[in-house]
Amino acid sequence: MIRWVPFDLIGRRQLEGIAASLLIAPEEVRLENKHVIEGLATGMYRLFDWDGGLFIVHKDDNRLVIDAMQASIWKRKDLAKELKELATHWLCDTVVTTVFDRRLADAIVKIGGEIESFDVTLPVGNDHEQ
Repeated sequence: MIRWVPFDLIGRRQLEGIAASLLIAPEEVRLENKHVIEGLATGMYRLFDWDGGLFIVHKDDNRLVIDAMQASIWKRKDLAKELKELATHWLCDTVVTTVFDRRLADAIVKIGGEIESFDVTLPVGNDHEQ
């Protein structure tokens, strides 16, 4: 079961989890810790604890956006159910997130997720031209 953590009750474990989850994203697109903490303080973002982890979300029109997630044990079907219920409660028709781990993307697809877009990067300066 997910539990909302009010800003004034965020503790060390949650702060460490937030930092760890943000580090997964490549540096050039990573949310800054300061931005996330300010968003939590103002209510723009909401932090939720769940069995074995945490996640941060915000609402964007009709979408529930997962901005950060940290988990030691990932019960994907249970979490998907909880996220769908939260989205419904917030009058959202879609749960969306950007994923930087192929295994996580595959797991989300296995529980009914759909890939909406791809970011493909081509490093400059490689000598792989053909």
